[in-house]
Amino acid sequence: NFFGFIILGLVFYKILIILKVELKKIPLILLIFLSCSNIFLSQFNTKNDIQVTIYFLISLYFLFQILKNKKDYVIFLILSVCFLSGIKWTSIFLITPIIFLSIITFYKKSLIIFSLKNLLYLTPLIIFILPIDVAYLNLKFTGSLTGSANTEVGNIFLHEDGLKGMLSNIIRYLILSIDISFPVHRIGLSNITDIFDSTNKTFQFFLFSSNTLGISNFIKDSVFFDYKYLLRPHSDFVFFGIFGLIFFLSPLVAIFNIKNTYQSYLIFASLFFILAFCLTISWFPWNARYLSAYYAMG
Repeated sequence: NFFGFIILGLVFYKILIILKVELKKIPLILLIFLSCSNIFLSQFNTKNDIQVTIYFLISLYFLFQILKNKKDYVIFLILSVCFLSGIKWTSIFLITPIIFLSIITFYKKSLIIFSLKNLLYLTPLIIFILPIDVAYLNLKFTGSLTGSANTEVGNIFLHEDGLKGMLSNIIRYLILSIDISFPVHRIGLSNITDIFDSTNKTFQFFLFSSNTLGISNFIKDSVFFDYKYLLRPHSDFVFFGIFGLIFFLSPLVAIFNIKNTYQSYLIFASLFFILAFCLTISWFPWNARYLSAYYAMG
């Protein structure tokens, strides 16, 4: 993960170049990005969420290169998406917009046939990269490509509250993105963290007359919004530091001021991810690490 942290910085730097950010501003932006509490702490544990973010940004980078009429990057885009698909199941929320945008790009650049040929040539390598052998063994011994699963436990990760649940989750993540980073409640200032809890509760009841929408039925009575939980010094809990709110709101605000195709792709991918994630996945206080790619796009 430490090596991945370095690669993440390099890819982020290359994307900033493509976005034509002023060179004198890049070092500060890169430092802010790599100092994000969630991303920084991810290099010190074995969680693979930082790897999801790395391969997603790599995919974006190669897609941006194709937009610049560099068709040779098609092969790298295909391979990076394959790598991304095998890292963690939540990557589906990032792969989907990447594939959609890739098809549009291939069509606009008249690269459909070229891409299909590359896909054909790469089939042996793709078979090697994708967990096809695991899927086969799962199907053989359990009758399912994904293997046997305890449905009751699986439901912990989902919610059934539809669009209201999605909006409810977005409000929670928006409030949590205001990350004061320092555990002030440990020095007797719990009234500060209580403000965030009461703010969330007020909004939830005002908008939805409920404080549990967006949370799986399996854990509605046991998992509650608790800002203090955010301030634990571990990548599962801390969000994204003092700039977290800016990162969270950036894709939402930028949609009204799109400057180029690259930005439109970033905004589409980021909004698709956060909406699909919040619509589907039950809220947890430790979901920050799953949102790393969204904050990177922000």
